[in-house]
Amino acid sequence: MAPEPDRMAGFLATLAGTGLFGLFTLYGVLQSGLAPSREDLVRALTNIAFALATGALLGWVVVPHLVAIVPVEALREIHLVGFVIGASAWVSLPVAYKALAGFLAKKLGDIPK
Repeated sequence: MAPEPDRMAGFLATLAGTGLFGLFTLYGVLQSGLAPSREDLVRALTNIAFALATGALLGWVVVPHLVAIVPVEALREIHLVGFVIGASAWVSLPVAYKALAGFLAKKLGDIPK
């Protein structure tokens, strides 16, 4: 069974956006003015790998549904939404997790650590 075309387009667009983020991250490490250590390169490549995995999941699951709620009709293009989600997801996920944790702490009561 072949995947749905919209889902596949969102997936590929999100991977493209995440790949651009990864290249930007790697460029920042390599052009920092200092010789990057092996640890810096491993950290950057690990960051890119996890960003690609996150982008792939969001592109496959979230992007096809998110396109329907974009308020401006001219921006309801799955390729555009997928690329923007891919390029910004890995950076914005910690903020989203923190907001979700705050919401759940209020909803469920303060949870001891």
